[in-house]
Amino acid sequence: MATAKKRPKTTSKRTPGAKPRGKAIAKKPAKKPAKKPAKKTVKKAEPTPIVAIVGAKGAGVSTLAKRLAGDAKFTANRAKCVLGDAKVVVWDVPGQARDDDESDAAMKRFEELLDALIEAAVVVHVIDASDADAERVGCRMNRWIYGSWHDLEKPIVTVFNKRDLAADASAVRVLRETWKDALDVSAKTGDGVDTLVSLVAERALAEPPVFEDAPTIEGSLIDLQLALIERTRSKRFDGAAIAATLRAWLEDETALSVQFLREANATYTDEGLEREDDGLLFLSALRDDVWNADTLHVVTRDPARVAEALASMGAREVERARDDVVTARWDTEGLRSIAERDAPSAQAIQLEIVRRAGYNAFRGDRVHAWLVAHPAAWRAVAFGRLRRRFREGRRVTESLTRFNTVLELADSGWNADELWVVVDDEAAAERIRFMGEVHWFADSAVTLTDDEARRVAGVRAPARVVELWWD
Repeated sequence: MATAKKRPKTTSKRTPGAKPRGKAIAKKPAKKPAKKPAKKTVKKAEPTPIVAIVGAKGAGVSTLAKRLAGDAKFTANRAKCVLGDAKVVVWDVPGQARDDDESDAAMKRFEELLDALIEAAVVVHVIDASDADAERVGCRMNRWIYGSWHDLEKPIVTVFNKRDLAADASAVRVLRETWKDALDVSAKTGDGVDTLVSLVAERALAEPPVFEDAPTIEGSLIDLQLALIERTRSKRFDGAAIAATLRAWLEDETALSVQFLREANATYTDEGLEREDDGLLFLSALRDDVWNADTLHVVTRDPARVAEALASMGAREVERARDDVVTARWDTEGLRSIAERDAPSAQAIQLEIVRRAGYNAFRGDRVHAWLVAHPAAWRAVAFGRLRRRFREGRRVTESLTRFNTVLELADSGWNADELWVVVDDEAAAERIRFMGEVHWFADSAVTLTDDEARRVAGVRAPARVVELWWD
């Protein structure tokens, strides 16, 4: 129930309707609302740098980790401690197999290694200097270590443990040729550990390098295909006019999807895979900002109208490949690229396609992040699928997957399974194969070299084409 307000008292009586006599009673000033105490801004604590101690089994990884952590207690192989002026987490990463080992236990250790390499601010690579096979085992670990970084600037400290036990001084000199800056330590006695602590602390406190993400490209996957078409010119291919017609068809739903590509034909026989000449020729032109394509797939409700129109636009060959797909091909003589100043490059569009793709084991965002962070590791990248045929004797059958990509574009899906990467030489090819098989979970990795690379992709030695495939 509401409480009635009390009337102010006066010194004289009042007649109803009469004006008040005497001095008016001043109203009490309204109370100001109490100020709320200001909220304290709690500054989020910076994450504690992780120092991952890694190496092969028997190298002394755990011994060194415990030496660095001192009295700190390890939980799940990690211990918080202070190294010099740096508060860190020391991660005692289980020792890795010296040779190939696909047992469950070895794979579990390997998974923890990969997690540690990605999360760590500093990696300490422990090599047993007394091991007669130290160089091979150390190089094996190097592949995992350097393949796992998303950038090349994170610090890696190599140490020769058990240096005092090395009987062959010449063998140690050979190790020094491979790891010139390695520190000599003894995890057991503590010799050399003070130097290691100072170096790790310095690097743990250093500001990590900042890599700006590549700007993403707005628009649908079909918009990206139209952008590739619009910028392409040849004697018989007017990309601007064709793109305008396709946009009108997409607007009135005469067309449902379009894809602009060069079909990479490949025939599987009993003897292996036969690739058609120039099937990957688009790779050699990407560095010049040209998308060297000659084929257009159009998913349509009116194939007769679309086929007739494409033929009138200079296509040398038009076919009704399916009830709902029309395919047209053009001669590409005099091919060039005409793009507006601020338009994304043909290579940027290919990277954006990679970023948006994802199915089964393929994670396009992960592949894209590495490629963008390491532009010096590759020359050109494209993501698509081979047009597969199968030959048995004289009989040749077409794979049903030929139109998977264009059919799913309308639903914003990029259904492809081949990543092609052009690199400078065999060393760079090995690195991409390693990234593909170990970190991107590719089901196979093949390198096209010498005559095959030139014939199929227009790439000349010593450059290579690495072809990664996902099931």
